[in-house]
Amino acid sequence: SRYGTLGADLVLELSRLSPLPFTTMGGIKKAHLRDLFLRGVKTVAMVTEISLAPDVAGRVRELMEEIRSGTAGAADMPDAETE
Repeated sequence: SRYGTLGADLVLELSRLSPLPFTTMGGIKKAHLRDLFLRGVKTVAMVTEISLAPDVAGRVRELMEEIRSGTAGAADMPDAETE
């Protein structure tokens, strides 16, 4: 992209400066989720990690479990099968 990769540190720094909610998107993979949510990210958007999976429903379940493992409020997370 024209602006390059921001990285988790800069995204979190920017989030502290803005009163507005935002979604973290672009190149996010399953391996990034736990760290992002443990560091305070509230929302992510994933496209190719889901759309290119051979078993989309299975991949969404895996991703939701990974997100739950990185969030303190896991009970507040919606169930992947009801979304």
